Amino acid sequence: MARIKEIQRNVTRPTSVAVMLVLFQGFQLLFPGKMSPQWQDWTLNVITVIGGTGLIEKTWRFRKEISEFFKKMFHKKQKQS
Repeated sequence: MARIKEIQRNVTRPTSVAVMLVLFQGFQLLFPGKMSPQWQDWTLNVITVIGGTGLIEKTWRFRKEISEFFKKMFHKKQKQS
């Protein structure tokens, strides 16, 4: 069962990259010439890094822990005030 979950995690990376690239291409088709070539390159690099590292998948997988971290951080700040 653990092997299946590992395969599922590895599938989400290319899927998220594909979705981001399709959205980016759609933006370029809807608004041609609105982004300079430098911004287009930067956007493609960001999509590659986010997709390659699995940042979206990791954020989603650890969303509860991330939420708890920020809740604790803000509660500590309010108590100190």
